[in-house]
Amino acid sequence: MFPTIVFVLSAAIVIALYLTLKKNKPDTFIKVLKVLAVIYPIIGILRFLLSDSFVELVFNMADGYESYIRWAYYIGYAVLPCSVFFDVRLYRNIASFFSLPVAIVYTVTFEHSMSHFLAEGGGGIMLPVPLRYIYHIIELTLALVIPVLMIMATRHRMKLDSAKEPLTALLSIPFIMLIMMPSYIPQSTVGFTSIPSGSFSVLHFSWIALLILAIVAVYFFYRKRSIEDKYALLVFLTIAQLFHTNSIFLRGFTLSRMPLQLCSIAAFFYFVAIIFKKQKIFDFCYLVNIVGGAVAIVLADFGSDAFSFWNLHYIYEHTFVMMVPILGLSLGVFPRVDKKSLKHALIIFAIYFVSSFILGSVINAVSPEEGYPVNFFYMFDLERALDYVPFVGFTGAIHILWGEFEMYPLLVGTIYVIFNLLIIGFYYMTRGIYRIRDRKCAKVEE
Repeated sequence: MFPTIVFVLSAAIVIALYLTLKKNKPDTFIKVLKVLAVIYPIIGILRFLLSDSFVELVFNMADGYESYIRWAYYIGYAVLPCSVFFDVRLYRNIASFFSLPVAIVYTVTFEHSMSHFLAEGGGGIMLPVPLRYIYHIIELTLALVIPVLMIMATRHRMKLDSAKEPLTALLSIPFIMLIMMPSYIPQSTVGFTSIPSGSFSVLHFSWIALLILAIVAVYFFYRKRSIEDKYALLVFLTIAQLFHTNSIFLRGFTLSRMPLQLCSIAAFFYFVAIIFKKQKIFDFCYLVNIVGGAVAIVLADFGSDAFSFWNLHYIYEHTFVMMVPILGLSLGVFPRVDKKSLKHALIIFAIYFVSSFILGSVINAVSPEEGYPVNFFYMFDLERALDYVPFVGFTGAIHILWGEFEMYPLLVGTIYVIFNLLIIGFYYMTRGIYRIRDRKCAKVEE
């Protein structure tokens, strides 16, 4: 019954919008389509807050169908908005010939997915059954309506007079699926492994090597493409990053999981910088977030199982932190950093650092969790800081304890100074790369 409701509702919306807007008010038709394309990923992100037993209970291909259909469906959260807002044929082809058919299949098996949403054992909010059904109906309706309206609005058709366009779309799908892969997919398909996953393990070094390779490969693939293609790529990556960062709430909401860490809040900084083209925010993203991401990659904090949800989440989150601003700068979507960029970065970082200290102190004081639920910049837990930076032992000389509030002033100040020095050092390293590149270009022109 419910698949029928989704299909009928989708058809009714498409017909109603076409008859009332497309023929008489085409501009309004496009605006409505864009609004729907914005609402759809928001619904997808908010879904992470809702109960979903699949993430907690399904391992080792116990439900292979659900794993793969979710994975295929998942890319639509980023592909559909890009297909609407950008005149980029790749996204429109994938939306039309992949995401739409997948949404149809996902709708047909409506009840199968609902069984996971309504089963006990999920980490999120358990909505009343009728509301959970309505939520899923609305989401699937948008997944069907958006690509159909996009095709109508743009009169999009895949160019079949040569094999180039269909082949490009076909070959791009695996890469897009890899970028958008939910962190629970390896766990739900292959389960637990014996692959070493500690710091400087096979997993650690493989990740670093693949990250460098991916950035270089994407750069060379896109460097001669149009600025719209490059910008659309950044928007796609930013949406993907938002989904990966917020997917942590599939395991339940806690204060320690709030996206306030430098590398988790990066998803929101990147979104603002790229979607709204805010240069000052991008300066912060490039000079500060990359430094933070590099530190997190070197001091990788992995769990015991290589392909667990937490390890994959950590890897994906920090991969985006490094990849997005590097590509944004190297592809020319944003201008080169200069002295003003460094000033913007240091000012915003000072505001963020102070805010992190205040919020972290409050959260650690009021949280029922033991220890230090949040440890931004390792500034609250002295022992943990010493594990990574042994030479700051002197910072434990001053320890302030006031009720539930605890502070190591020397540790906080030392970390702030060290991080600022790293930001400034990275700035001058970037400027040095500019000079080397300019010299090579000058020699080529001669």
